[in-house]
Amino acid sequence: MKRMRIYAPQVGSVSKHYTEVKTATLDFAARFGFVTQSIFFDYLCPLQKTQKYLYWSQLKREGLIEPSRQYFEDVCYLTRRGRHQAPRWAVPSRSIYFVDHDATVARLYLELEQSGLLLSSFTEYELRSDKYEAFKLLGGDSEKYPDLLVDMKTPDSFLRIAVEVERSRKSNERYALMSLRYFGLRHVDLMLFCCCDRATGRAIEHQFNAEVYRKAEKIPTIFLISDFKKSGVLAEAKFLERRMTLKKLLLAALDQTEWGNGKNVENSRNRVHENFIDEKKCA
Repeated sequence: MKRMRIYAPQVGSVSKHYTEVKTATLDFAARFGFVTQSIFFDYLCPLQKTQKYLYWSQLKREGLIEPSRQYFEDVCYLTRRGRHQAPRWAVPSRSIYFVDHDATVARLYLELEQSGLLLSSFTEYELRSDKYEAFKLLGGDSEKYPDLLVDMKTPDSFLRIAVEVERSRKSNERYALMSLRYFGLRHVDLMLFCCCDRATGRAIEHQFNAEVYRKAEKIPTIFLISDFKKSGVLAEAKFLERRMTLKKLLLAALDQTEWGNGKNVENSRNRVHENFIDEKKCA
């Protein structure tokens, strides 16, 4: 019987998009301190499933990313070679204990990026790295920085949105302090709280349930992590007593009618990150 020869497909012959996928993945991992296979499949590699597996494996074979040593195969970190090839300065690798929280933050960022309305974004790490710039962005001094701060396009300007992910219930005292700090952030136009359960959402709402917050337009939008993971921006959100999808709420707030035109208008290097890089180079 004649033996059949099986050829292993090479990345170059499978798709011309590997370089773009690799760059996007290294950029993401450099910014957030990790990358997961699920985020890679859902957002960073918009190709067929077989190509997703091939490219994910190729990144590891090239020695650019490596799995976490703490038995989390889905979670990968940049190697030294990956850090060298990344298109931006790489933040320290994120502790595995915070990856679940940060993965939700990253997914929210990537969903907003896909809207085509994202002008700029700032992670908590970037805000903390330049507190003077953070003060100007937030419109006040705060010891509590948002998990994510984004500017999204309106017809004639932009809306500045703070994003918080609450994976566990905090004390009422901590939520009361957080509401006071947000009250003092003059440049934050909208707050999105992605909560672990409805009880946590109600606890947060309660702390903002005063006339002074309504007059200052500091009322949080509440939605659940489980709903967001399942439906993305189609997750149900609550603002005051109204319920609608997160997408519909954002479009209304932005005075926009279309979502997801496939164009990313975000600045490739925001000023907080750029200043931080310059500071590190001069250190």
